[in-house]
Amino acid sequence: AHLAGACAGWASWAEFRRQIIQNPCLNDTGEQVDGINKRRILDRADRTPAELVAEFRAVAPKATRTRQRLPALLRNLRLPLGPPLGTAPLHYLTDNIYTRDQWMHRYDLCAATGKEMVATPDHDGRIVALVVRDLAQTLDKQLERPVQLVLTGVAGGVYHLGAPGEPACTVTLDVYDFSLLASGRIA
Repeated sequence: AHLAGACAGWASWAEFRRQIIQNPCLNDTGEQVDGINKRRILDRADRTPAELVAEFRAVAPKATRTRQRLPALLRNLRLPLGPPLGTAPLHYLTDNIYTRDQWMHRYDLCAATGKEMVATPDHDGRIVALVVRDLAQTLDKQLERPVQLVLTGVAGGVYHLGAPGEPACTVTLDVYDFSLLASGRIA
């Protein structure tokens, strides 16, 4: 429901306004994103999984096109995204965060239903690489010595974090465990 609602919001400006601006649930929660998601879920509470999948398939292509076609002035508008992101340009939200959110929820749905998540190095590996890139930008300022990150699985890879030079250690994680950890969903 959350994913279908998010796509519906980007596929229609009227729906976007209803979810983001004219949303009474925004007052129910401490975080804006929680109020937006609450509205999306409540709107779809009576739908079957098949209906949610059908809605997602119907609106996702238009939602993607809308996000890709946002004018540069809007794309560069800085928005308060809350901790730990602080403020970031809208394009970071539309191009990175939404893509990762969809990917992580794809993993969640597979795990919840006992289905295997079919991943490819090209598609899924690129999403993971974007997560590592953001992590590296944060850690590069904090690491005293370089670290090698080895992510196992089809979407994984080997990454160098920190200053150039010989890594002080190697950290090896399953790509999905890494993604859960990087998103703050496990500690």
